[in-house]
Amino acid sequence: MSVIVGLRPGSASAAKAQNAGLSVKPIEEAVAGADVVMILAPDEHQARLYREQIAPNIKEGAALAFAHGFNIHFGQIEPREDLDVIMVAPKGPGHLVRSTYTQGGGVRA
Repeated sequence: MSVIVGLRPGSASAAKAQNAGLSVKPIEEAVAGADVVMILAPDEHQARLYREQIAPNIKEGAALAFAHGFNIHFGQIEPREDLDVIMVAPKGPGHLVRSTYTQGGGVRA
């Protein structure tokens, strides 16, 4: 299994992800080969990202994952019928989830 981080060009997060040993690619490219696409952008950006960069590139039968249900619940994102939709919602901010993971632990979800 491999993890690829999809980021917009010039993202300030790219260096952090690469320094953590993760592969970084443009969103469209990262999505194209993925079995699971986890959308972790802020809620207010997710619908546009899905419409413009994810939906045209996500492969048939992939899973679309969220850490928060806002955009699905309120119909801002309407996934294709062939996509599975899941939510894994950790009880903590991303930086805490990551630092706990790197120390060999986990955060409740």
